[in-house]
Amino acid sequence: MLRYIIKLYKFIILGIIFVYFANAFARGSSDHAGLALEVSEILEKNNLVEIKNLQNKGKWSDSISILQPLFVKQPKSIPVVLGLANALTHLGRRQEALAILFEATQWAKGAQKIFFIRRIRVLSRLFLNNKTFQTYQDGLKLILAKKYRNAIERFERSLGDEPENVEVLVRLGQSFILADDSEKALQFLIFAKKLNPFDSEINLWLGRAFQKTGQINDALLEFRIACDGLKKSEQAIFWLAESLVASGQVLGAIRILERDFKIFPFHLLTLISAIKLRLQMPYSESQILWTARKNLQHALSHFTEYQRLTTESEHLLEFGVALNGSPQDIKNEIQRLIQQVGSRFDDSVLKH
Repeated sequence: MLRYIIKLYKFIILGIIFVYFANAFARGSSDHAGLALEVSEILEKNNLVEIKNLQNKGKWSDSISILQPLFVKQPKSIPVVLGLANALTHLGRRQEALAILFEATQWAKGAQKIFFIRRIRVLSRLFLNNKTFQTYQDGLKLILAKKYRNAIERFERSLGDEPENVEVLVRLGQSFILADDSEKALQFLIFAKKLNPFDSEINLWLGRAFQKTGQINDALLEFRIACDGLKKSEQAIFWLAESLVASGQVLGAIRILERDFKIFPFHLLTLISAIKLRLQMPYSESQILWTARKNLQHALSHFTEYQRLTTESEHLLEFGVALNGSPQDIKNEIQRLIQQVGSRFDDSVLKH
């Protein structure tokens, strides 16, 4: 049964990583084509064929001249909102387009609201030309190689071409954080959140930038939103716990770490972090110590599967970046903690 669960977990992780890279390296063309087709179909179904034909021919200004009066009369017309946002984006007026879509999320309900939120994500990260996308791809390769300053140069060049592209803004902020320059990261991530307030990945990295610059209350807010949207993210839970500890909420940090490990038994970083915090407490019940030692021994006994999982995924644990150290580092830490917890457990038993 355990072997089946491990294989299933491995399959899921590798699938997530495959999807991440498929999205990252194909987003520029596939999103563009899919968006154009979807908007075109919606316009045609709503008797806006003239606008559809103009947009299919790339005559964005002409389509806007028709759509803007319609938008004034019908601000809650879905095809008009989509057509106008699409045209504005292609004219380099992305912020205006996203503002219109955001307003739509305020009056839309249920599936319609989800639809507009999804459209904001697509338009906010859409690349408008292949040259910019290729430069962005070069930056991604550099960030994966941990050449963060070189990646920053590529992303800044992409941003010069498309200054309101959320995909580039997030990667630029991420690169500055990884290059230990979180102050600079803030401006890009704050702007990215302004453009798309519904993207949990933005919350995650904005929280990290706040955390690294000592703005703990702001970091806590962003990490909580990120954890809600990225429910399987080990990194989001770990950074939230770090910020809770920094704000004096150690027991709260322990609780969320232990809950995460209970749900995701291959989140060894959360296991290690929770036990380290337990050991810093002046007193721990023998039952808690016994459970901690049992979990560590179980993790160590199945570490070969964990190592194979991370090796096959090339250590690209989250968002294309290895953040948690090598598997050998984690194994060494587990072995050290087993000894430390064992000594503490023996002392606890002797006292009673």
